[in-house]
Amino acid sequence: MLNSVSSSPKYLQELGFEVEWSASEDMFTQQKREGSIIVSNLPFSIKKEVFQHLKNIDQPFIILAPSTCIHTKYFYELFKDEKIQLIIPKTKREFDKYVDGEKVEQKDNCSFYTLYICWQIELDRDVILIK
Repeated sequence: MLNSVSSSPKYLQELGFEVEWSASEDMFTQQKREGSIIVSNLPFSIKKEVFQHLKNIDQPFIILAPSTCIHTKYFYELFKDEKIQLIIPKTKREFDKYVDGEKVEQKDNCSFYTLYICWQIELDRDVILIK
């Protein structure tokens, strides 16, 4: 979450999860955290690098990404021999927008669909549809 603003950690804590996070930590310097799962809405501009790093350090993850991500050459090459599970929302997800650390109002107008890509999570099913 380097230099980012997010309400996700607080929300996950409210759901009862133990959450470790820091807006001053660079995930690319992290090593595997045993017994932990990375849950993130990653910056889409660096998704390739994030997936590569998490796979390199063998870190289980649940990553929110554009649905088209799973059709890319890099994703295929990276995970073609791996078990990937998907959580697919019924509708488009909307994202909070922050300017100078402050949340700003915006219209609900996300132009793309997203899904949760899961690796080494061992969900009950490989594809889960959610509301």
